[in-house]
Amino acid sequence: MTTTPQVVSGVKIKKSELLTLGGADESFSSGCAVIEVVLSRPQDICQISFTNHYTASLDVRAKVNVAGSSPAVKVWKTVIRGYQLMNNPHCEAQSQNNFVLKEDLFRCKLDSVISVRFILRQPSPNWLTNFSIEHIHLHTNNTTTNMKTSIQNISSSRPSFDSEYANEHVISQVGDLPHPRSVSRDLHKLLLLSHNISSLPPPTGSLGRFHSNHHDSYDVSMLTYN
Repeated sequence: MTTTPQVVSGVKIKKSELLTLGGADESFSSGCAVIEVVLSRPQDICQISFTNHYTASLDVRAKVNVAGSSPAVKVWKTVIRGYQLMNNPHCEAQSQNNFVLKEDLFRCKLDSVISVRFILRQPSPNWLTNFSIEHIHLHTNNTTTNMKTSIQNISSSRPSFDSEYANEHVISQVGDLPHPRSVSRDLHKLLLLSHNISSLPPPTGSLGRFHSNHHDSYDVSMLTYN
């Protein structure tokens, strides 16, 4: 069965930092910027999606926990190097396209990732200070934790009907409704009355016809059974 990648939630995307060269008085853009995404807990990443904003190419690096290390050892790994987003950095073509980077592009498996860093490059002077990537999403195939969280949320939000107190609480939230006991008692009386009526023998006499001189109008007292 094919598993649909799920977007990793609870991530913090830091503001893009444009790298400059030179001193404080004479600095100029290097055509390089960095965006870092920090995860709230380690995750296995299977793909990365984003929208380009005038970035010509990028590198992707990931900080991961080394499996089996105690205490936990964190290392940076190069995931993608020199991935081209624009065929010509001086033209607008592909400058705002959507991209999905899947596992077959990765140089290594992204297990137990705690941070992802995007190194953006734009050599063209046309957008030296106006390039980035937007709508960044990390995706995982590990849905076990998400499923457990969803089940826990459903269980905690579902009212309990196992006790007298729970029934009273739900009824008080709904509004001015009759108590279930009174409804049950009235229904029992209604069923008993229906049974008694159905057990009576059918009438043997004819009801006859009513005659009136009031142009087909009848007195209400005439329409009663004897």
